[in-house]
Formats: sequence, structure tokens, C-alpha cells
Amino acid sequence: MTSKRLVARAAATLLLGLGALTGAHAQTVLKVSHFLPPGSNFQKNFLEPWCEKIAKDSADKLKCQIYPALQLGGTPAQLADQVKNGVSDIVWTSPSYSTGRFPRTEALELPFTMPPDGMGGSRAMWEFYEKHARDDYKDFKVLTIWSASNVVLSTASKPILTAADFKGVKLRSPRALPRCSSRRWAARPSTCRWRR
Repeated sequence: MTSKRLVARAAATLLLGLGALTGAHAQTVLKVSHFLPPGSNFQKNFLEPWCEKIAKDSADKLKCQIYPALQLGGTPAQLADQVKNGVSDIVWTSPSYSTGRFPRTEALELPFTMPPDGMGGSRAMWEFYEKHARDDYKDFKVLTIWSASNVVLSTASKPILTAADFKGVKLRSPRALPRCSSRRWAARPSTCRWRR
């Protein structure tokens, strides 16, 4: 059985891949891994329907085996390596979890640089990838990139619409750049830690 090695990353979020399927086999099973729970909106409303479409369009020659919640091990930051090492064929992750690995893409994480709606953000991210960030993913085949939210920042108690709104708000961030930026606006940044 052959495999197509792919990887995905978001929030920027995107799907990427390596290589191509070869040969005519009865069925190729693609191992698809991500860090969210199995009942997540991503899995139920995007990944499962996408996998069903792949199976239908290939007359069941391609099938996905989904591994949610890091069932194949590692951390969100290690998902891209799972593709390179053959552990997974397709992964979904965020570039935010891999500081320095996709340096051009990090520009998209600056506050207020993306349109606040998911569709507009996704289009802007794809255009940026096409024009400026292809080298970040030279080892992968990018399948998709999207922005997951229609808000600039998600908070529990108050909207953040301007720099002044940051004052005194506790924010979690997986990356250094947003943490440093939020300090300048008098927010109280903390690091987002992932548990295995």
C-alpha cells in the first residue's frame, strides 16, 4: 500500500503534503492526524465530510483513518514531523505551534493584520502563501490554508477591537511575537502549554 504524505496547518491553519500517490491499488488508507478532540467542529464539519468526499470521488480507492487528539503521539508542534517521518499522511495543525519553522508565515500572526472574518482571512492567507511563503513549505504539498475565526482575538469577557482594549486583559499565546506585542498594550500575556 502506498501513502501520500501530507500536512496541515492553521490560524492560521492549513493542510500540506509530500509526494504523490502512485500505482493502482484496491484501497489506500490515508492516516489523518490532528490535535483537537473527536467531537470538534473541525473534525465533524470539515474533516469527516472531506474524507467522505475523497472516498466517494475515488470510488473508495482512497479512505481516511482519522486520529484525533494526538492519538499518534507528539504535540501540535510535532505534527509536521509526523508527515515527514511517515507516522501520518495528513495532519492539521497551526503554524503558531512551531516557532521559527515557518518564518514567513509568522508575519500573519501580527495583531490586526488579517481580515476579521474567516473567509476573508483565509483568502488573505492563501494569497500571502502563494506570493511570499512557499519556501516555508518546500518539503510539503499545501492542501489548504484557512483562518478559523471571525474575530480578531477570542476572549472570555470583553471584545478586543483596539489596542486600548488590551489593558489589563490576561491573554494566552503559543508564540513569542504575540506575547511581546500584547505586553506593549498593557495586557498580561502568558504562554499556552499543551499537555500530552
